[in-house]
Amino acid sequence: MHFAVSSVNIESGRLYTVIMRDVTEQKETEKLIHSQKDRLAAINKAKSEFLSNMSHEILMPMSSILGFAEVLRETDARPDQIEIINTISRNGTILLEIINDILDLSKIESGKIEVERIPVQPVAIVADVTSLMGVRATAKDLDLTVDYRGPVPASILTDPTRLRQILVNLVGNAIKFTESGSVSIAVELKNATDHDPVLQFEVIDTGIGIDAEHIEKLFQPFAQADSSMTRRFGGTGLGLAICHRLAEMLGGEIGVESELGKGSTFRFTIATGDLDGVELLTNPQELPAPPAIADVPLAPESARIDCRVLVAEEVADNQRLIKFIRKKAGMDVTVVDITVVDITVTNRHLV
Repeated sequence: MHFAVSSVNIESGRLYTVIMRDVTEQKETEKLIHSQKDRLAAINKAKSEFLSNMSHEILMPMSSILGFAEVLRETDARPDQIEIINTISRNGTILLEIINDILDLSKIESGKIEVERIPVQPVAIVADVTSLMGVRATAKDLDLTVDYRGPVPASILTDPTRLRQILVNLVGNAIKFTESGSVSIAVELKNATDHDPVLQFEVIDTGIGIDAEHIEKLFQPFAQADSSMTRRFGGTGLGLAICHRLAEMLGGEIGVESELGKGSTFRFTIATGDLDGVELLTNPQELPAPPAIADVPLAPESARIDCRVLVAEEVADNQRLIKFIRKKAGMDVTVVDITVVDITVTNRHLV
């Protein structure tokens, strides 16, 4: 019962009013709501743990499949066999990307991902992403360009791995959904004179675009514009949900503007940290590019590695793969199960 008591002075004295109300139904409803919230929280936790555990269990054999496919590729296989091996590798790589997306989402939902705040050169990150994704764009005959709209800071405080992950995901999607035209990355410093400056990135494409009625659910897990997208382009719809969570963790937000048949613009921001004393680059394109990987001299194939290696691994197929590759390189390999908890190394030359 709920009691409400009030009083008022009148000519004959003080008048008291007491109102009694039965709140049993209200309390039962509140109790039901709390129990449902606890139940939903438990379900979400169980779902995240299930996704994480299942993804890990799938990831281990997938590593063996891709590894042995690579081993077969180096044998004297016939052209038709090489084509089969390439098909295994290609589809295995796609599955591996899906598994990694599920792992990332489950880690984010369970709060197991922590972002760093370290000095990062955003221009270098963008150059790295365009170099990586340029291969895909070239394969589809698409132009991949970068546009710096005004001065940008030479260094910001953020997590380079997560920033790169967002850019790779958005640029990869733009390339996937664009058949002709171009994909561009635009970078601009916002609120430079305020206490909370942010760096804004735009990924602009001339692709298929998105219907207005489907935009709202784009950043929800396992969501795509419509079911035909999965059949036509593949993917789980996890990428944008991950980008949404990561952008928020980096102190920013993400959004999209799109029109069906006329392309899309995905825009996200990240906090830069304090920019006092940080140099602003007016023309980042003139910065020297990092040396290409091809310029690094490679060791001859005949080189042998004379050493002893101790491999601790729980999966038998992975043990075989690791041992095979290292023995081929000339190493003396000893394999033990990772469940062994007490290993005494008596040979100082064992590494």
